[in-house]
This record gives sequence, structure tokens and C-alpha cells, in this order.
Amino acid sequence: MKPALVAIVFIATAGITAAADFTANDLVGAWTLGVADKNYAYYTFRSDHTYNGSEGDMLFEGKWRVVGRSRLKKILLTGSRFELIVIDSFAGDTLRVTLPDGKKKDVWKKMPRWRGSPKY
Repeated sequence: MKPALVAIVFIATAGITAAADFTANDLVGAWTLGVADKNYAYYTFRSDHTYNGSEGDMLFEGKWRVVGRSRLKKILLTGSRFELIVIDSFAGDTLRVTLPDGKKKDVWKKMPRWRGSPKY
């Protein structure tokens, strides 16, 4: 491989973190889900391990935790149901995940904070 091409490949992959390096602090903030198929949902994950979100006219809230550093467990507030989401890769403001059905992939984008925005 030519040196220039090696440098480009290295730079392109340097920002992608393996799911094993993902921590709970990386998830804290506001996220846009459904980027892959343009079926958007919006979630805010807080540092106290609570979340709320919306998709269309549906509203969600509950608790969350990172399990085994590569899975996100979302528990609905009622406690009657939970979802286990596999975190495939993490690159700063982008998560690539496998949804609970084990087949569908999705891309989540972290929304930037603006001055005066609430603490998460």
C-alpha cells in the first residue's frame, strides 16, 4: 500500500472507537435516533440515568444503563418492559447500533449543546 493511502486510512479510522471503549458518560446528552432510515426520534439521556424521548406523537421516559460496555439497557418508567440495544461503534457524536430485534441497524447522532441549554 502506498504511504499516502496508508495515512488516509489511518486518519479515517482514528476517530472511530470500538464499542468496548464506550462509557455511560459518552451517552449523556441529547440524541437524534433513526438517522439511518429517516424515522427520527429524539432522546435525552441524563447523568442520573434517566431518559425521556419522543417519536412522532409518542412520549417515553424511564431509566437507562450501559451493560458490559457495549450494550444500552433502556427500561420504561413502568418497569414492565426493557430494550437491549447493542452498541456497534462510537465516533464522538455518532453511535452505530443494532436495535433490540437483533437485525435492524441504526445511526444515532448527538445534538450539539448551545449556550444556556440545560444540564444533562
